[in-house]
Amino acid sequence: IPFSGPLLVDCDDLGWHIMTCTATDDAGNSSTCTVDVLVEDKIPPLLICRDTTTVYLSADGQVLATPNIYLDTLVDNCPTDSIGYTYENLNGEFVDSLWFTCSQIGGHPLSIEVFDPNGVTVQACTTFVIIQDTFNFCTPFTLSGQVYQDNVENCQFDSNETGVGPIELLITNLQDGVGQPITTSTDGTYTLNTYVDPNAPIDFAIAPQVPDYATTCGNPLLANAPMGTTSASLDIP
Repeated sequence: IPFSGPLLVDCDDLGWHIMTCTATDDAGNSSTCTVDVLVEDKIPPLLICRDTTTVYLSADGQVLATPNIYLDTLVDNCPTDSIGYTYENLNGEFVDSLWFTCSQIGGHPLSIEVFDPNGVTVQACTTFVIIQDTFNFCTPFTLSGQVYQDNVENCQFDSNETGVGPIELLITNLQDGVGQPITTSTDGTYTLNTYVDPNAPIDFAIAPQVPDYATTCGNPLLANAPMGTTSASLDIP
């Protein structure tokens, strides 16, 4: 880029350039040099999330998350059509694409991350997302059970075993992979009230948050549960 005097750059000039600088004195003598110049965008996007927003599931029980659900204001010094987004799911993970589904009905504080492709630090904000099923597509589902102490260490329920608690459980609805934490009572009993897609197999994975449980007994899997209410009890070592 040959130039003489000040040179203004903008978002269209991002990246590396070889610039030629020319200096001229009053006698008309001049000399030049070249320099490698990197034009960077170091100003992060400015974003403000809505305090609360309501999302309505479609007639098939799902809806895709979009920036408009979360954001009240988004301003960037460079064009926003290059902005990227990731969305926090109920497992606390940030993903490129997020679907709201039956098991997520209710209210949740969820975050969105915003970044541009110019190496600017990721910015995030949080909104309280209320998910509603106005088409009444989703079906209520109750899962209950009890956690027992595996007295004989065979990873199977025996008649002499008693309930134990409180135990932290992570119950994952395999229809959409959303995990819901729940704490049992002192006798190990638990109840999870949720919603499911009536047109898909009702499968849950139940993982006690106990050290070495996964390697000792494995994580119980409740597959093809009947609609409505069902029970799943398990042993812990």
